[in-house]
Amino acid sequence: MLSRLETTPPRRIATAAQRRTPGVYLIDDQRLLRAGLLDVMRVLGRFEVVGESGDLERAMREIPALRPSVVVLDLYQDLVTPSEAVRILQRTAPCVPIVVLIDGRQACTTHSALSNGARACLSKESEAIELVLAIDAVHRGFTFVSPEL
Repeated sequence: MLSRLETTPPRRIATAAQRRTPGVYLIDDQRLLRAGLLDVMRVLGRFEVVGESGDLERAMREIPALRPSVVVLDLYQDLVTPSEAVRILQRTAPCVPIVVLIDGRQACTTHSALSNGARACLSKESEAIELVLAIDAVHRGFTFVSPEL
């Protein structure tokens, strides 16, 4: 008797170019904030969340397979700075633009993140519409910096 896995055809993952809406991968080390970002994305309906992770290692494994159009990064762990995380993600998926969420009190991180390959820096104090603007901008090849930064 065949198991369900043997009879189910493999799921085909759409490439970024084949999606109707930009695919977004979320990285945030705090579950509650990650859930909030997922809810914002769901409510806005402008983006398809193709994956999410609480740690960089898992994200590095999943991003090449999931092929997001944009990565939203809010990762402040003791082991890696946001700039280091951007560098690592750029090596993993060099064509995927990265939007970094930054605590407004750490404005010096903005320059560092951009110089390491981030395409957008957004203040955590921003309204949800700014997240939309940032993702749209980097998806179209532009850079975006939150006015608060």
